[in-house]
Amino acid sequence: MIEEITAVSQQTTASSEEIASSMEEQAAASNESAQYTQQFTQLITDLEHMLGEFQIKN
Repeated sequence: MIEEITAVSQQTTASSEEIASSMEEQAAASNESAQYTQQFTQLITDLEHMLGEFQIKN
């Protein structure tokens, strides 16, 4: 009986560690996505500014 409880406890611990690892990977991916979004937003802003200057000059 104690061996079964120990085995279940070990499985639960392993599952918890796997979940924590997956959450860390997801957080890292979310941060990377946020950085790309910020860069994309800055590029769009720069493009809008350049287009505005182009229209004024022409």
